[in-house]
Amino acid sequence: MAKNNLSKPIGLNVYQDDKGRYMYYNRLSKKAYQILRSDYKKFNVLSTRFLTSIAVGYLAYALSNNLIVGAVATVLIHVSMLIAFRKAFIKGETYVDNFKPDKNESFISRMAKNTTKGKCIILIVLLIAIAVLSVINVKTQNYEPMIVGLNYALVVGALIIVGLYVAVLINKSKNN
Repeated sequence: MAKNNLSKPIGLNVYQDDKGRYMYYNRLSKKAYQILRSDYKKFNVLSTRFLTSIAVGYLAYALSNNLIVGAVATVLIHVSMLIAFRKAFIKGETYVDNFKPDKNESFISRMAKNTTKGKCIILIVLLIAIAVLSVINVKTQNYEPMIVGLNYALVVGALIIVGLYVAVLINKSKNN
């Protein structure tokens, strides 16, 4: 029998209810929506809209060497993914009445429950590699100050996410 490799939904506003269902809780509207098993992958893609838009904007800027092109690409990708999330994805999910998110459980412990140890280690190694290669790239190329700043921002972001996944691994080891 094949192993189920379906990634569980994770995020700041994703909770699991007492029945084991994954819920997206919209803090602005105070409404909860059940994330259907068939929609886990779509949810995970759309929930990374902020990072995806920054990456696309950075790539557009790097390829065009024009800050306006990068900024416009960032905004267009973010807005289109936000519209897809709010108007298409959320509208198709089941609304759940009287759901109250568990305020006592931290984001790190929720991630630890839904992320495998192997995935954490792979992401840590890859993000450290991205940070190191980005620094080497900046040191060996003669980039303009804007690109240098963006590269160092990428390094800082990668290291922050590494710290997050290290915290997840520590939490997993404490709870096992």
